[in-house]
Amino acid sequence: MKNVSVLTILVIVFCALLVWVSGCGAVAQVGQFSADAVRAVAALGSEESTFYAQPGETEAEGYRRHVRNARINHMLLMRDLDSVDLFDKPSRLSDMRIP
Repeated sequence: MKNVSVLTILVIVFCALLVWVSGCGAVAQVGQFSADAVRAVAALGSEESTFYAQPGETEAEGYRRHVRNARINHMLLMRDLDSVDLFDKPSRLSDMRIP
């Protein structure tokens, strides 16, 4: 009886950790992302490739636009995190007085 209850508790904890780490739709999202990535690489440079390109721009321009947007988003996130952590301004605390 004691072993069954301990085993049941361990199974519940394991399932809770599994759902907590992976999330509900993480497996489906990873599968969809990998399928999209494989499709984009396979069609790179062909006429049927429309993963990055918008009407009026080449695929290379679209790819550069995506990379630029990702870089700008990362910079803005880092700036926001620095301002939240108060790293954006120099500290006025010092052990020595500066004249």
